[in-house]
Amino acid sequence: MFAILTKPFETITPADVAELVSESWPEGYTVEFKRALPTAKGGDDQWITGGNKIGDYARDEILSEIVAFANAQGGMLVLGIEETKDKPPRANNVVPLPRVGELARRFEDAARSCIDPPLPRLQVRPIEIQSGEGVVIFRTGPSSSAPHRLTTTLDAYKRHGSSTMKMTMREIQDMTLNVARGLATIDATFEDRRVKFASWGERLNQQWPLAAFRVTALPLEGLPALGRLYGRKDLFPELYRFEVMVGQAKMELVVPLHDYRERPILRGVTRYFDLDSQHFRQEFHQSGIVDLWLALPAYAAPQGGQSYLQIYHGWVLGAALNVMHLADLFRTQAGAPEAEFGLEIEIRRFGVGPTPFIYVELGSNYGLGRHQVGEAPVLLSRIPVDRRSNFEGILNLIDVDIFDALGVAQPLSIPIKLRT
Repeated sequence: MFAILTKPFETITPADVAELVSESWPEGYTVEFKRALPTAKGGDDQWITGGNKIGDYARDEILSEIVAFANAQGGMLVLGIEETKDKPPRANNVVPLPRVGELARRFEDAARSCIDPPLPRLQVRPIEIQSGEGVVIFRTGPSSSAPHRLTTTLDAYKRHGSSTMKMTMREIQDMTLNVARGLATIDATFEDRRVKFASWGERLNQQWPLAAFRVTALPLEGLPALGRLYGRKDLFPELYRFEVMVGQAKMELVVPLHDYRERPILRGVTRYFDLDSQHFRQEFHQSGIVDLWLALPAYAAPQGGQSYLQIYHGWVLGAALNVMHLADLFRTQAGAPEAEFGLEIEIRRFGVGPTPFIYVELGSNYGLGRHQVGEAPVLLSRIPVDRRSNFEGILNLIDVDIFDALGVAQPLSIPIKLRT
């Protein structure tokens, strides 16, 4: 598979575009080429002849291809590549378009205005070949909000082989039902992980209460299985220590670990240890599901004081980054580097009793930035995880969501900068 089809969108280069031509890559379910902006009567669109507007016909022709991809398996359109007359057509030559940066911006605006419902995962990028001239690349994944349509034509479209076709009313109805079933399956899978986590924690809790958290990620679209995962260090590496800046302070986000065992499970692999001081489980499934669970008993207070349960904010953030990293490795190996995952975080206690449950802020001193958890479990709203370049923004969203969910009044959140 060529790099342009699988690599992160922001890293595509002119060399990747040239490779499509040198290897005569064919159009298909997920790839479309357009030599130029089409017109109804042939000839050049006004943008090509020096105008400052994309013609309505060209706009609708290009956006209908994007809608068709989003309503099917997702895909990529490259505007500025001439095709052969083969069946299916193949990339034949790069034909640079003028003012390619502004052209990409105009199409982004048009997509926001003309596609209903909107496509939040649509990416549009100009690739300059020579002095302001080049190609425009569009990429979108399969949409969980399908079916989409153009507001200008009131038609929905779907990809069939290397062609884009208008959808019939029956196809629209069937797609609506299928998308609803897919969303229900995702909800059921998350519920299954919550139930398994609860069952795990209750089995551990024989005598003492436990403070615990869970981070789960699962793909929101179908990805190919990558075969047996046991022993795959490229897909299931050791947990990372992530370095961040919080204001001017440099900190590490880690998951506290002891020596663990690793063994295969049905279509997956798990790591685990169970000690008096800590319990840990990490699962990775061929379907792309990633789980990380941690549970700790109460800390014995010094000098006969009251014992308490305790979770550190940095542990949760470190676990979230590790889970997102594994998900990113999986989708990259599966040839879908920007496939969307859903991330769910749960903080809870197992067992009953008067033992206080304390949540400790990142980098706080003893006695400061410590918040008692009232109602538990705390289940954060599901967070979409797409390309790796957004991990820092997702980390900051998790940071704010946790303290909002705990009811902690923090008027100003210090942005966390992820160091690479």
